[in-house]
Amino acid sequence: LGRCCDMVRTVGIFAVLVLVARISAQMGSGRRQRDKEAVMVKEDLKHITCDVCQMAMEKLFDATEEKRAEAIMTSVHTKPGQKKEQRSSFSEQDVNDVLLEVCHRRKKGGKWIWYTDLVEVGGGKAPSLDYGTTLHRPLSKSEKSSGARFLLVANTEEPGKWDHERATLKRSCEDVVDGMADVDELVVALWKRQTADGKDLDKKSLVRLGCKELTRSCKGGGRKALVVAKPKGGDGGGIETRRADAPHEAQDKQLLETEQMMQNMEEAGSPMVMQSREDIEEEMREMAEDMGMSPEEMEALMSSGGGGDPGGHGGDELGGLGGPGEL
Repeated sequence: LGRCCDMVRTVGIFAVLVLVARISAQMGSGRRQRDKEAVMVKEDLKHITCDVCQMAMEKLFDATEEKRAEAIMTSVHTKPGQKKEQRSSFSEQDVNDVLLEVCHRRKKGGKWIWYTDLVEVGGGKAPSLDYGTTLHRPLSKSEKSSGARFLLVANTEEPGKWDHERATLKRSCEDVVDGMADVDELVVALWKRQTADGKDLDKKSLVRLGCKELTRSCKGGGRKALVVAKPKGGDGGGIETRRADAPHEAQDKQLLETEQMMQNMEEAGSPMVMQSREDIEEEMREMAEDMGMSPEEMEALMSSGGGGDPGGHGGDELGGLGGPGEL
């Protein structure tokens, strides 16, 4: 019975190690991964500030309302001798928590950044968009007639790999929040769902407050057109140089969930250390030897992902493992 229980524990530990090994292989690890992390493009920021601010405010409004709906109702005394009143536990701190997440790629509130892309549009041509991609704010009539090209923010059906465009979107979002003249005014407005002049707060009024009144994100006219640089030369010839576009590449949704799980573990004081696949496999072999497993048993367990049945039917693509949320 003891050996049976030890085997069950080993299978569970192996399952976690195999999952981490596979995630490590896809995401990279430690300093090497940080060195490869996509870097934002500073030149693109001025072209997308207004659109990103609008999207951030809209996401912030939705997330706040979701948080409000989830808040627990509590009974409180208002006046002596009167019945208790039911009041929501929703507070300004809840709004602050939502605000801290809206630009965070590893938080639920910042998940929208993975589903956002940058697209060059204009130049007298109809936009060529990938399937499932829609422009957040299409070109206006004046922008179309100008013949210039613009860098627009688009929504995608599937999350994209973290590239320099998403890094730029994240930085733009952070600049909007960090550049607010009075963050408390935004927080209070969301908490009370009311503007400073006593009117009901909706998405439109929140965008106006966050992008025109508390920041200058959408002030100073329309969007800035992209400038196509041409090499200097007397004949004006040469090749035009444009910004480097990053094609939208779909990202595995499970990796997004894993990033969120790792962030939560780190905040809880139990950071997950990403190791190379080789190091993890070596640890698994050492554990198997300590448990007295034969080489055949060890190889069978490793090839099944740590959770498959003896017949080799692993279940899902992770060899019988559930998603990160099930660990």
